[in-house]
Order: sequence, then structure tokens, then C-alpha cells
Amino acid sequence: MSSTEAQDGSSAAAQDKRRAQLRAAQQAYRERQEQRLLRLNQTIGNLEETNTDLHANNKQLELEIAKVAAENEVLLATFNSTASATDGPVPEVELATTTPLEASRVTHDSDSMLSRPRDHPVHRLTKSETGEKLLDKAAAWDMIQNHELFKEGLVDIDGVRQKLEGVAQCGGEGVVFEEGRIRRAIEESLISDS
Repeated sequence: MSSTEAQDGSSAAAQDKRRAQLRAAQQAYRERQEQRLLRLNQTIGNLEETNTDLHANNKQLELEIAKVAAENEVLLATFNSTASATDGPVPEVELATTTPLEASRVTHDSDSMLSRPRDHPVHRLTKSETGEKLLDKAAAWDMIQNHELFKEGLVDIDGVRQKLEGVAQCGGEGVVFEEGRIRRAIEESLISDS
């Protein structure tokens, strides 16, 4: 073998070795890029899932805020109508500092907005002329809150309020509602999906 052939052989071997190194480097580069792409896709998927969860939580919070706002409206409307029918307007300061639980136990036979402790609710229950149970506003509110449809968030509180406004009766010491009418108002005031 001549020296030229030996040089050509070693040159060919060196080129083969460089090609193999280049292929290995390209393969390693492609694998790194694929791994990076997989990580990015996973990150995007996680972000989309988090976004979906946050959107659902936001919707739920918006519904809860609307429900609480409607409950507050019902309480204020009930107090205002009761106050105008009995003692005159309820002082604005007392309404602003009264929580819904405290306000649901308001009585107009004393100067205080809170005549009973919060842990001892007392509801006046009587019967109508037809024998149906009459509930005062606090007992009516408790009935609404304890109804299964309300607990599931399916009740339009403003709709219940509107239905009950026309059927409220004076029970001698304040506004009362027939139990059956409250139940019907709840069942007829479901939140629509539209």
C-alpha cells in the first residue's frame, strides 16, 4: 500500500468519524428540541387547565355574589315593607350595620334591631283561616334557605321576593306568609340557563 492510499484511507476514516459525530450531534439536538416541545406542550396544557378551573371558579363566585346581593335585596325589601306597615321606616344606620342573620330576627316591639341573641332564633308560627301554617319573615327566610333547590343554587331569590310581595299578610305583629305559598314561590322561581 502506498502512502497516498494510506492517507486517503485515514482521510476517509476521519470523514466517516466526523459524519458520525455530526449525525450524533444532530440527533441529540433533535431529541432536545422534541423534549423542549413536549415540556412546552405540557406547560400549555397545564395553563389551559388552570385557566378553565379559574374561569369556572370565577363563574361560581359571580353566582354566589349575585345570590347574596339578591338575598340582601329581599331582606331590605322585607324590612322596608314591614317597617312601613308597623313602625315607620327602619333607620338607615341600623340597616347598614346589621348582618343578614341578625336582621332576620328583627322584631318591632322594642327599640333595638336585635332583641334576641343570634344563637336562639325564635319564629312566631300561627295558622291561617284555612288552617295553613303562617310563617313570619325570619321563619320564611329560613324555609327558603333550607329548601333543597336553594341549597343547590337553583333559586332566583328576586323571583321568590316578587311572588311573595303580593301574598304577604299582616299577622298582628308583622308580616307573615302561608307556608305553601313560600314553597310554590321557591319552586316557581328557578334560575333559567339562558
